[in-house]
Amino acid sequence: MRGALAAAAVAVAVVSHAGVASAKVELGGDISVASFWAPWCKPCMAERPMIAALERALAADGRVRVYELNVDDDASGQLYQKLFGGDGFRVPRLIVVDRDLAGLERLGARAGESSDGFVRDVSAAVSALEAGGTPAPPSRMWRPFHARKRR
Repeated sequence: MRGALAAAAVAVAVVSHAGVASAKVELGGDISVASFWAPWCKPCMAERPMIAALERALAADGRVRVYELNVDDDASGQLYQKLFGGDGFRVPRLIVVDRDLAGLERLGARAGESSDGFVRDVSAAVSALEAGGTPAPPSRMWRPFHARKRR
């Protein structure tokens, strides 16, 4: 799922987090991985093949959906602002959330990180969320994810 439809699905999850609607039915899988990127961002473009490798690695797992969100698209850019507010457009950014919107996030790939290493690290984050409870970050690249509260 890509583009505005993906942005709408993840936006529903964020709105749900703010207490407005239920996201459980709207999200396609038990775990959602959202990759925020921009075409003007060199690290984003370097990470694109890693996201493609991640999509291939997770394709058979019907519980996990990967969304690619270009922050230059209106819907994706608005979603990015709802999620991260004053952080500015720091991309690439990856969030992994479960249906209850507990999650982890990381900023970009490590310098010299291989696609295999990237896929292993993100897969470990997915596994941490699947285990339930408060997810433990699988590496130093990750921190707890919290959507910005609506005012």
